[in-house]
Amino acid sequence: MSLTLRAQNIELIRQGIRLLEALPDEAYFSQTAAGALAPTVGPHFRHCLDFYVCFLDGLDLRVVDYGSRSRSTELERDRPVAIKALESVAERLTKLDSDAVSEPLQLRREPAEDDDREQWLGSSVGRELQFLSSHTIHHYALIALALRMADHPVPDDFGVAPSTLEHWRREGRIAS
Repeated sequence: MSLTLRAQNIELIRQGIRLLEALPDEAYFSQTAAGALAPTVGPHFRHCLDFYVCFLDGLDLRVVDYGSRSRSTELERDRPVAIKALESVAERLTKLDSDAVSEPLQLRREPAEDDDREQWLGSSVGRELQFLSSHTIHHYALIALALRMADHPVPDDFGVAPSTLEHWRREGRIAS
């Protein structure tokens, strides 16, 4: 099943909501057995949310600056606040015009440590939706690992790329 980029991102956000709704509060912000080497679940969700909010906030002017993330510690520590933020992002993505994927936008490049010049790169709404999807799946995989290490159940498809799921279906590793 092929989803549009917008629909794929909405489904990822909803997948995160479903996981958080089933997760106890302490699992959202408790350290794993690996301690500081494995960040808690909350910072990963906050990080993903920050990127979506930067993208959505930049759409009106077609200027996206991922460096302007809020880094809210409340989102990292409060599961219900994170759920509300995810719901807001899903709602905002729902309102995004499907035809906007080809529209150009400018993306602020984060400066390298030895070069603080501000630089802007050309991109498109579709390219950034693809980035957000890949970025979120990557962090969801880390979230799944942290939760499994702490013996919390996680759906088998959480943090798995759609192409991998399709490959697993073709191999018969999962049901269609």
